[in-house]
Amino acid sequence: MRHRSLRILVVLAAVATAAASGCAQIEKKSRVIKLDQAVRLYADSIRWGNFETAAGLVRRRDGKTSAMAVTIPADVRVSAYASNVLSLNEQSDEATVVTSFNYFFTSTNSVRVISQTDLWWFDPTTEQWFMDGSLPDFRP
Repeated sequence: MRHRSLRILVVLAAVATAAASGCAQIEKKSRVIKLDQAVRLYADSIRWGNFETAAGLVRRRDGKTSAMAVTIPADVRVSAYASNVLSLNEQSDEATVVTSFNYFFTSTNSVRVISQTDLWWFDPTTEQWFMDGSLPDFRP
């Protein structure tokens, strides 16, 4: 009887460990999916001129507020973008992302490219990703 109880406890401990490990993997995958969604929302917002939405995803990790020093010119148009996650740490709470934008000014129609490499971080309180950086500085 004693061996049977011990075996049941061992099996229950193994099941609990596997469940905890599975939950951690699900949470990690969920964070990676949320990172992809946040990066895509940021780049899409820039692409379609919705700079307020993009600015809402910019937040310094140290909690200090940062003035948005970059003013987007009214005649800039973004024609394409590409984003790539360069690195993602094991805890899935920091990532380095490079985003490139093809853009032009309606007055010149000369296409230029700007790339930005930024730290993205996961805020466990809001369960959202934020970019610790600034909006792209589109120049003629």
